[in-house]
Amino acid sequence: TDTLPEALVMDVRGFVRRGVDKPVTESVVVGPHEAFNESLRDNITLLRRMVRTPRLISRMKSVGDAFPKPVCVMYLDGVAPAESVRRIEERLDGAHVDHVSSSGMLEQLLEDDPLAPLPQLAATERPDRAASFLMEGQVLIALDGSPRMLAAPISIWHLFHTPDDTGMRWQYGTFHRVVRLIGAFIALLLPGMFVSMTMYHLRSLPMALLTSVME
Repeated sequence: TDTLPEALVMDVRGFVRRGVDKPVTESVVVGPHEAFNESLRDNITLLRRMVRTPRLISRMKSVGDAFPKPVCVMYLDGVAPAESVRRIEERLDGAHVDHVSSSGMLEQLLEDDPLAPLPQLAATERPDRAASFLMEGQVLIALDGSPRMLAAPISIWHLFHTPDDTGMRWQYGTFHRVVRLIGAFIALLLPGMFVSMTMYHLRSLPMALLTSVME
């Protein structure tokens, strides 16, 4: 009414956008079958529907000097380390680039070492996996126009985590992670070991196998 000294301003504009669909790269058998889309508001709503607590903090920022784009930093107050939140916000504020068109470009602005061989942020298109990152103390970064959220900081175990692990008993989920880790080491080391044995350690191979390799 006219007697109130304050008023609320809300943006009620609508845009053409893709609806909530099934995950493309992180499909599961047991668990929710919904994924983020390109709308930042929809993604925040999906996440807040799963994490219903006033401790979930959302801070809106923008990145890009010439063409600014909205970015949302989300974390659980009292769970995420304050130092991690501060460092991420400082890097977003200090990112002086013309535009950021994807979460991949945003990831390069936030990572510690650009020459590191392993990813330093985890990306997910699933709200339930993003919620699990929040519960573990990670900070989420959502970019408008990107159907993925970034989580930081992470360890190597987060890179071997799949959405199916959350719906399993911890024994099965841990076993699957160990199997993936062993498989990654085998895929990295076995070709080099094979080449070294065939080139420099021929006596270590059986003659029948060596003959087949030579043929």
